[in-house]
Amino acid sequence: MNKFPVFVVGVPRSGTTMLRLILDSHKNLALVPESSFFLRMEKLSFLYGDLTKDKNLKGLIEDCLKIQRVSEWSLQERYSVDEILTEIKNKGKPTFKNVFETFYELYAKVKGKSHWGDKTPENL
Repeated sequence: MNKFPVFVVGVPRSGTTMLRLILDSHKNLALVPESSFFLRMEKLSFLYGDLTKDKNLKGLIEDCLKIQRVSEWSLQERYSVDEILTEIKNKGKPTFKNVFETFYELYAKVKGKSHWGDKTPENL
């Protein structure tokens, strides 16, 4: 997977959705629709404690899958919580960065693409 994702940011009504659709049409690039994934989970990160404990990491994964916009990525139809947990642990010590990265990588795999990105204007 590409370690340098694409982020589309901007102000509302500036054409970010059109740009996302153009980039997403590339055969190797999967850009998730506006998700606010980082912003939602960053505010709650203190709730999960030590992510090296499977219980905490599983709780985070389950909560991420419950976010409406993330649930639309259809990851839970292809991957179990334990499979996602294993993918995260394969990156080394579980961190929030690894959790986010794994979710986006799995989204790209579901779409049959090798690179990923995010279109959330608020990430600006």
